[in-house]
Amino acid sequence: MPLFILRHEERLVNDFLFNSELTSNGKNNAKTSLFNHLSNYNFDYIYCSPFKRVLQTIEPYILDKKYKIKKDFGIGETLLDSRFKDEDFTLKDYNCLDNFIDKEYISS
Repeated sequence: MPLFILRHEERLVNDFLFNSELTSNGKNNAKTSLFNHLSNYNFDYIYCSPFKRVLQTIEPYILDKKYKIKKDFGIGETLLDSRFKDEDFTLKDYNCLDNFIDKEYISS
């Protein structure tokens, strides 16, 4: 079984926190080159870090292909870093993928 691991598209260099967004170039790449590349494959499952920039990276593909993603906080390797102690991990202002999240999946 092949396994694909992707990193998020371009973000601002010094903006690494949970709610940081992709740059306009990163959003464009997600909609064009990454979307076109991913469209060559059929996936059984898509696991995704809950970081906003990661969701923005996979968003064009998910919305087009109607995949459900398994949002997993265990993939966010830096969440235990002290710089995240005051972060809001709810993405209150970013719910466009709510219908594409596998609600039965339990994050590690």
